[in-house]
Amino acid sequence: MSKVSDPQRRRAEEARTLADELTDAEAKREPPTTWNVGIGITKSVFTLDLRYYDTNYSKSDCNAFTSDHTARFSGDFTGINPGGFGSTWCSATFVATGKFDLTAMTNLK
Repeated sequence: MSKVSDPQRRRAEEARTLADELTDAEAKREPPTTWNVGIGITKSVFTLDLRYYDTNYSKSDCNAFTSDHTARFSGDFTGINPGGFGSTWCSATFVATGKFDLTAMTNLK
């Protein structure tokens, strides 16, 4: 039977307290929001979609949810990302998409 010294017991209690505080803070946090706004322009069988995407994910949450393999240390520590790595994959971005419908000419009259 091994005995745990007082300093070891104190460090273990401090670690549990810190983990509980991080968990409580994460539980009280508002869920992330992702949104986009855009416009689609259609002419005959061609569509051009112009869209702006953004989110309120922090860099550390983005890394935790996307598992970004290019994430770098940013010092953004959270309960779900204790390593402090951050990702830019969830940053605001503009996307332009061009599409064409091959079946439209036969289905539209």
